[in-house]
Amino acid sequence: MAIVSRGGAGKPGTRGTDGAAGGAGSAGSNASCPGSPGTNGGRGGNGGNGTAGGPGGPGGPGGDVYAQLACVTGNCDAVAQLVRNIVRSEGGHGGAGGDGGRGGAGGAGGSGGSGTSCYDSVTKRSTYLSGGMSGSSGSNGSPGARGANGANGAPGKVDLRVSQAP
Repeated sequence: MAIVSRGGAGKPGTRGTDGAAGGAGSAGSNASCPGSPGTNGGRGGNGGNGTAGGPGGPGGPGGDVYAQLACVTGNCDAVAQLVRNIVRSEGGHGGAGGDGGRGGAGGAGGSGGSGTSCYDSVTKRSTYLSGGMSGSSGSNGSPGARGANGANGAPGKVDLRVSQAP
């Protein structure tokens, strides 16, 4: 059994902002006759990093407790000690830190330029000019860190007064 005066819990921290998505890569140039093959697409942009979550709020202070114990028979030290063990004041728990924001997605790579066939009317020969490859995707951004937990509240004062009844 316990009689507790406890402060309120702190508010949780706010969630961090998500990172921005990376931009798409540029498209490659198409092949052109007589001798220019298609070029590769550009790399996609990296995603932005998420921001850190906000800190949790502090817990509220415990309330002060005043108790009066009147003894009607002789020595009541044992009863007073029991009351001291049962009655207490505690600060509230600090709020949880907010989650970090998610990292932004990397941008898609640009498409490669297309290939083409060329015909030389003098030599009567056809040649094929290759197309470019698609660009690689950008890297995803990193998530933000979790915010710090709030501090616990301070305990209140417990004052027990013992008196002898007449």
